[in-house]
Formats: sequence, C-alpha cells, structure tokens
Amino acid sequence: WIIYRRQPKFVGTGFFFGFCLFYIFTFRFFIEYTKEVQEAFEENMLFDMGQLLSVPFMIVGGWCMMKGLKKVTKLKEKEVFAAIGWLAREGKVSVASDEEGKQIEVTLL
Repeated sequence: WIIYRRQPKFVGTGFFFGFCLFYIFTFRFFIEYTKEVQEAFEENMLFDMGQLLSVPFMIVGGWCMMKGLKKVTKLKEKEVFAAIGWLAREGKVSVASDEEGKQIEVTLL
C-alpha cells in the first residue's frame, strides 16, 4: 500500500503485479530451505520442488517489473540496462554472475 500510494505513476503498468510476484516467490524460494523433505524423490535434489516451481514466477515478476519501468520512463530496453549498469558503478546495486556467465543476479543495496 505504501509503495502504491507513493508511486502512482506505476499504477496500471504491471509493475506492482511483477513486484508482488517477484518478492513473494523469492521469499518462498528461501523459505523452502527450512522445510523438511516431504517426498522421497526430493532427497537427492539440489533444489526441492517448491524452489523449482518458484523460479518461473520470479522470472515473470522481474519481466513485468522491467516492462512497467519501461512504460513509465519511456526508455528502451538498452537504456534501462544502461541505468542498471550506472547504479552498479555507483555502488547502489550489486551485479553477480555464475562462472559460466549464464545467470546474472541484480540486487539493490
């Protein structure tokens, strides 16, 4: 509600929908580490089923937030990524990738 009231320009862009999806399923992803294994086939898996099912919703949420941000700012995708790069250079966000460079994680500081 606080974010909704303080950022009225994001209303109707899909940003809040993506925000909710992303953070709810990110929370679920980490909370799944604390639960006990419920099925035998999950015992040898790196991630349990709840975590695997959370990842697509996190991706969709991030995509909706990016689309909403692009609608509000009227920026192209390249410019949005340039802004994220600038924030990383200024120390406002952290950007990390795996060894192969296939996955990128952006975190606000």
